[in-house]
Amino acid sequence: MRRWLTLITLMASATTSFCAEEIANLTARASKGESGAQMRLAEIYAQGIGVEKDIGESVKWCRLAADAGLVEAQYNLGIVYLHGVLGEKDTKQAIVWLKRAADQKHLGAISDLGRVYSTEPSVMDEAEAMKWYRIGANLDDIDSMLLLAHK
Repeated sequence: MRRWLTLITLMASATTSFCAEEIANLTARASKGESGAQMRLAEIYAQGIGVEKDIGESVKWCRLAADAGLVEAQYNLGIVYLHGVLGEKDTKQAIVWLKRAADQKHLGAISDLGRVYSTEPSVMDEAEAMKWYRIGANLDDIDSMLLLAHK
C-alpha cells in the first residue's frame, strides 16, 4: 500500500511540474503573439488547470487571441460580454465580437446573434434576428433552423 501512495505522490508531482512547464512554454509563445497559445492559456486560467482560476487573466489572453482573428476566441469574448462574466453585461460589445466570429461562419455566433436581437431589450430587432437565423439555416445550422421555425 505504501508503494502505491509513493507512486501516486510522484505521479502527482510530475503532473504538476509538467503543467507548470507547459504553462511557462505556452506563456512564452503567447507573449510572442501565437494566437493558439493565447487561447489555450485563456482556457487554462478559466478552468484553473495547473494554476489558480483567474477569469481576468483568462479574458486577457482570450482578448489577445480574438484581436489576432482567432474565431473561437472572438466567439468566447462575445459570450463573456453577453453574460457579464467580468461584471456588468455589455450587449453592444457582445455583438461586436459575435459579429466578428459570425463573419468567419462560426455557427454558434450566428445563432447567438439571432437570439440577442430577438431577446435583448436594448437591441431588440426582429428583422435583424431573422436575418441571422436565415444565415445560420443556410449554413445548415440546426439551432438556427429550429429558432427560425419557431418565429
